[in-house]
Amino acid sequence: MNKILLKTRKDLIQALTDKKLPCSTPTLNRFEDLGIIKTPGYCLKRNNNGLERLYTEKEIEVAVASVENYLKDKKKFGNK
Repeated sequence: MNKILLKTRKDLIQALTDKKLPCSTPTLNRFEDLGIIKTPGYCLKRNNNGLERLYTEKEIEVAVASVENYLKDKKKFGNK
């Protein structure tokens, strides 16, 4: 039987913080809406407020790489 270690959004935030990337909750929600970070495969229902996202280690690595690529390719104000 294979065991999967699931991590919370706090772990994703810590991974982004270690790379000095934006990691506020509204920013992460925006990244999910834009499709930069994929919604994880595992979620836990929490009261009536919604879902607690649970990430695998691989999903966190992919999310960090996706945010890095997005910010590297994103045009900044004043660029031509």
